[in-house]
Amino acid sequence: MEAAPPEICSVIPNTGSSNTSKQVTISGEGFKPTPRGCLYGGGPYITSSFDTPDFAYGVYIQDSFAYVADRYSGLQIIDISDPEKPSFKGIWNTPGEAIDVYVQGSFAYVADGESGLRVIDISSPENPSIVGSCNTLDYAIDVYVQGSYAYVADGISGIQVIDISSPANPAIVGSCDTPSYARAVHVQGGYVYVADHGNGRIQKFLIDGTFVSKTNCGGSYGVTVSKTGFLYVSESPYPGS
Repeated sequence: MEAAPPEICSVIPNTGSSNTSKQVTISGEGFKPTPRGCLYGGGPYITSSFDTPDFAYGVYIQDSFAYVADRYSGLQIIDISDPEKPSFKGIWNTPGEAIDVYVQGSFAYVADGESGLRVIDISSPENPSIVGSCNTLDYAIDVYVQGSYAYVADGISGIQVIDISSPANPAIVGSCDTPSYARAVHVQGGYVYVADHGNGRIQKFLIDGTFVSKTNCGGSYGVTVSKTGFLYVSESPYPGS
């Protein structure tokens, strides 16, 4: 009878840089005397981390900064010019729940829950400032910006299309009604893709709001479309929640 394979209980440390040497301690049970081990590359690996005050729900990377939607702690701006030593840069505490963020140019667009869409000037990352806002009908939970429009996944109110050509005066100019709960949105190639969580489907619309098709999924929570045309969906095991 063959012996059971050894069981690894811990690896300390479990993070590190790919270009430095480091001693690693592996603990477990069932090892033979003087065992040898091999570490295989590939990744991804955690290089470092930065603890924000609340729940980091969304993040957008532009240049040397990470813009984090940090729930009740608003928009957190993290300097990641040194990936191994991220550091705090600035904050704008939004009035609602910062759930997602999209950055275009000098502005960050925050899906702020019951407070709708918040437009924040980030031209000075140390001192971000609010420049405009637009209340949505339900709960702004995800945002995607393309050109002069922000597409907001707004829960039971579907997708709200907001004109942001004047950042100080964003305004709703259209909407796409979805059957259930719009949880996430992605725009590409003239189409709007919506993760409609309650019924577990991806709804596809034209930019003008015309329904095109639907794809059944388990419990769609997030959606993105690659440049090569593949649809990637994150699912929840509880499609009706």
